[in-house]
Amino acid sequence: MNVHNKGELHALYVSIASIVVDTNACNNKSVTRVDLTRFKNLQRFEVGSFSFAFVSTIKLIGLPKLERVLVGERCFAGDYYAVCFPENGFSLKDCERVREVRIGCDSFRFCSVCEIANNEQLEEIEMGDGCFLYASLELKGAFDDMRVMDRLRGVEIALVWEGSIP
Repeated sequence: MNVHNKGELHALYVSIASIVVDTNACNNKSVTRVDLTRFKNLQRFEVGSFSFAFVSTIKLIGLPKLERVLVGERCFAGDYYAVCFPENGFSLKDCERVREVRIGCDSFRFCSVCEIANNEQLEEIEMGDGCFLYASLELKGAFDDMRVMDRLRGVEIALVWEGSIP
């Protein structure tokens, strides 16, 4: 389902499998948080560039069918003062099928949290330059053959962990 504004996002059926947010969409000042935990059948969440300009918090938690999260450039910008609130940021937790997370340049710029936890099938994380300038990246859980890429600098870091990270 393609989403262009706040009203369409709120009107989505909980049984939907795919949410695609258009480029330069959902930029209402009244939209500061996005919680997708109600979409238990969601398999793909894709956001076009320059969207969710005033959002400083997104939650993708407990989505058993989620496989891909793709975020374009300069999304979820929030504002500079958002870093003052420790709950503001990106949470991708307990999504057992998620394999891929790609975040474009300058997205989540002022978020204070980037938490990626307990996603057993996660294989690849790609983040562009300028993301999460005020956050620590936390990867929690057991990861085998995980690839973390910084696509702007052309650096690929292959991480193979036995067990889990505390």
